[in-house]
Amino acid sequence: ISGSPDVYIQVLKQRLGFNVATGSRFFHNRHIYHSSRPGESRSKEKHFIARKMALGKGAIIGAAYGDTVNDLSLLKHSSEPIAVNPQEELRNEAVKYNWRIIDCV
Repeated sequence: ISGSPDVYIQVLKQRLGFNVATGSRFFHNRHIYHSSRPGESRSKEKHFIARKMALGKGAIIGAAYGDTVNDLSLLKHSSEPIAVNPQEELRNEAVKYNWRIIDCV
């Protein structure tokens, strides 16, 4: 689950051989992107998608990567949560839950 436009995520999904992948933004007129659920924050959107994926038909979210607290729900539903260049608030949560942290230069 990414906050990026879904059209890009579907290409990555195909190239990386993922079973499931989705972006929480969708293409709109004039190259403007919008959330699939107008009026909601990206954090709430990712939470909704993560819960649906984790609870639906025994699905398991494998590795999940996040950099902000918008990704917290996704990471909590993942079997392998990884914080990448996390902002301070997510870093604190990652340390609290003993998640892997990757800091890239």
